[in-house]
Amino acid sequence: MDVRWVAKAANDLERISMYLWEDAPASAEWIVLAIYDAAESLAEMPYKGRVVGEADMRELTLRDIHYRITYRVAKDTVYILRIRHTAQKPLAH
Repeated sequence: MDVRWVAKAANDLERISMYLWEDAPASAEWIVLAIYDAAESLAEMPYKGRVVGEADMRELTLRDIHYRITYRVAKDTVYILRIRHTAQKPLAH
């Protein structure tokens, strides 16, 4: 499957990266890479996240770093919709 990032998700990752570089520079790179790699891993296992809301919307929680990836599976493509810290309230997609 292809993995495509919608603009909001790409912006989320950029915002997270900038925040972490200011707040925790020693761990910023590996956290951002862990989020990116987890999202890209959905190409191989697109249904590993739990179903949330609509039947084709899913969420993958990265418990060790406290982030969640919201995504949608459509035909042969996984769309990464949002990246949020688990302490944040979910946003409308």
